[in-house]
Amino acid sequence: RGIYVFPLEWWYEVFASANVQREDWIHTVCTEEMSDNAVDAMDDVTSFLGLPEFDFENTTSVGRYNVGGHRGYDTVTTVDEESDESDEPITTTQESKSSPLDLTAISDELMTELLEFYRPYNERLFELIGKRCAWKE
Repeated sequence: RGIYVFPLEWWYEVFASANVQREDWIHTVCTEEMSDNAVDAMDDVTSFLGLPEFDFENTTSVGRYNVGGHRGYDTVTTVDEESDESDEPITTTQESKSSPLDLTAISDELMTELLEFYRPYNERLFELIGKRCAWKE
């Protein structure tokens, strides 16, 4: 997570145009949109960019990159593999393979504190981009 609204406000100022509607300045895609319906999300991106239509079904049905501890675009993680991995608790071995960071669980109290901290920034972001991301609130 992060405070995404600050850099996006700057980008909106850079791309601001009196001749173009605000929704057409910048196109945002929430990560959850790519997980839930990648084909529609990619169709929206290509349409926004004015690119020709493309059938993303074959590409997105294979799986995703940069998930399941993989970094880069040399390994595809299938949807089944991704689902299997998300149900497993993280072990020390998995941590060392996937990230040098210490991936520890946080308490409910800390999670609540973080959600409360990010809430006003997220609300400001959702107002700016004109939609809500499906984030824990």
